[in-house]
Order: sequence, then C-alpha cells, then structure tokens
Amino acid sequence: MAVYGQGVDLSFIAESDLSAKQWNFVAAGSVAGYVVAASSGSARGAFGVLQNDPTAGQEATVRVFGLTKLSASAAAGSAIVCGDYLVCGSHGKARLQSDVGGSTAAVNAMALESLATGTAIIKAFVMPFGLSAVGTDNSP
Repeated sequence: MAVYGQGVDLSFIAESDLSAKQWNFVAAGSVAGYVVAASSGSARGAFGVLQNDPTAGQEATVRVFGLTKLSASAAAGSAIVCGDYLVCGSHGKARLQSDVGGSTAAVNAMALESLATGTAIIKAFVMPFGLSAVGTDNSP
C-alpha cells in the first residue's frame, strides 16, 4: 500500500489481522517487534499510524513521526479543526484531545485538515509519544 507524505517509518510485524486498520493508530504488541491495533483503553499507548494493511505475521509499516493520512472520528458538536491536538480514540481512530480524557490524554497527532462530523481520512502530523498534557511543562 502507498504511504503518504514525508516522515519516519519503522517496520514491525502485525500480531493480529490489521488489514482493516490502515491509517489507524497502533500500539506495541505483546511480543517485542510486533504491533496491534490501538485504542484509548489499550494497556500500551498508541505510538504511530499504520501505513499499510497487513494480516497476522506480515510486515506492518508504522509512521512514527511526520505527515500521514489518519482515520479520524468527530462526534456531533466536537468538530476537528486544522491545528487541533488528536489522541487515540476507542477504535484506534483519532479524536479530539478534549473528547478523550481532556487535557491529560496523551497527544498523538495534530490535525492538518478539518472534519465537521463523522469518520473520514484526514491529513495529520504524527508526534511520537505525544505530550501528557498540552501547555504543561513536563521537564524534569
């Protein structure tokens, strides 16, 4: 499958069938070097966006930094606007940070397009491991 834009991609192995998860967030699998579909309830946080559509055991290309297509979901009344911080929602799709845990949810990406409502593929900038809270100084 084609990749989008410029960025840093890393290769992993799909721990399960991810053929329907292209452009969604992924998280570290239960074995080193493997990835699984991420969700807001995942024990491991999302760290990148799947760029291809592998089945179990196939190579998974993960964008960990840079420009990407990203599956996003905007609830009614919670439109995504260009420049908004995005986090991993319950189905591995991007949601507004304020819709998933408020200011304490880890930011995974920034929207580069707007989405009024529903689910769509948008342009985004992936930020590795994100921020624990926007506007908070987390330095030691």
